[in-house]
Amino acid sequence: MRRYPVFAGSFYPADREELLRMLEGLFKKAEDRKVDGEVRGLVSPHAGYIYSGIIAATGYKTLKKVKKVVLIGPSHQVPFTGMAVYDRGSWITPLGEVEIDEELARKIVDSSPIFLSDPEVHSNEHSIEVQLPFLQYVLDEFKIVPVMMGFQDETTVVEASNGLFKVLKDEKDFVVVASSDLYHGYSVEECEKTDAYTVGLILAGKDTELVRESDAGRAMACGAGPIATMLATLKKLYRVNIQLLAYTNSAKVTGTFSGYVVGYASIAVTEQTDDGEYLTREEKEYLIKVAKEAVYNKIRGREYSPPPPPTEKLAQPSGVFVTLKNNGRLRGCIGYVIPVHPLYIATAQVAGDAAVNDPRFSPVTPEEFDHLEFEISVLTPLEPVKDVNEIEVGKHGLLIRSGYFQGVLLPQVPVEYGWDRYEFLDNTCLKAGLQPGCWKEPGVEIYKFSAYVFSDRDL
Repeated sequence: MRRYPVFAGSFYPADREELLRMLEGLFKKAEDRKVDGEVRGLVSPHAGYIYSGIIAATGYKTLKKVKKVVLIGPSHQVPFTGMAVYDRGSWITPLGEVEIDEELARKIVDSSPIFLSDPEVHSNEHSIEVQLPFLQYVLDEFKIVPVMMGFQDETTVVEASNGLFKVLKDEKDFVVVASSDLYHGYSVEECEKTDAYTVGLILAGKDTELVRESDAGRAMACGAGPIATMLATLKKLYRVNIQLLAYTNSAKVTGTFSGYVVGYASIAVTEQTDDGEYLTREEKEYLIKVAKEAVYNKIRGREYSPPPPPTEKLAQPSGVFVTLKNNGRLRGCIGYVIPVHPLYIATAQVAGDAAVNDPRFSPVTPEEFDHLEFEISVLTPLEPVKDVNEIEVGKHGLLIRSGYFQGVLLPQVPVEYGWDRYEFLDNTCLKAGLQPGCWKEPGVEIYKFSAYVFSDRDL
């Protein structure tokens, strides 16, 4: 049995040489992203190559020793229940033939009733097909197991990940690719906001929660189920690092900021190998230097661009706040909660804003600079709070949102003021311009996060 390409000539070139030239160009433009350890999971977009090809190539450049690829894609065409496995034969692309790993496919089908032997459902679906040329370009010898996910629900994610865990725990040199685009809609601003939240859930490893939030419309990924299945499987197998490699949207790619917009991300999941602190002393010193130089230039009306970071971690998108004090007195605090910008860029931006744009204070003057204390809080992704008893004073920061009103307080704030959990919630409501106790009202969203906090006095 052979599956011939259906979307060659539309999503990507049908001519072999033209396709090779396009892939060569995409991989040249894609950034080289350093990852710690072997990549075991990958989130990759599945739009036309002219839109999402560079993002996809950025992820595929991280693959090294891979002999077996489990490809999980959403079904855009056929509604069904379960996970349909293409368990025999091969798939054809303009670059040649890729064999099905029939032994691995049979083990997957036998691992759980949620898996069905059903090659036919793959016949007119693009989400897996468009991944193959990228794999053919970066890998020499490999086999695949295409898995199509029907209805994307928590039960399917749990049962499928349990089955994949049984099979993959004895395998080596494999990767699980989850095929998915992100936001689909008509607002660039909404795209960036929604994608930041969706990516935050993925980076936090929130597998079934990703499915729930997608169902509720707060997150958006057409492959939320495949992503959740990949995450849940790998979390059973390893302690994992989850790393955003690249992000963009179709508006940025085309330069057209009106009309339909789709978000794209490449995310890698690796075995966790670093048991030390989140940031090394070198990384902390670099960020403090960036914050100081940003403020020094900002208060003098000068432009500033930080130097390249010493490690890849500092180039990853992250939420961050910079707090400025003068002899212990707060002089400014501004930050990003959503991980949209690379950490070192975000640090420079919010440090400058904390010095001159915090509406609670007059701008910092050049004469004050030598007396300033710098504190940086690097944030973990936002997590929705289902029960306020989850909130731990001193560990968690809070974001409370109601309509257009939003307030954020860092984890160290309730400690400094001696607040308990409920005072912390009330004061976050006040920070949002809402009444104390608003957190009890229906429709008010509460999110928690943690922060890695350090200052120039620590170094």
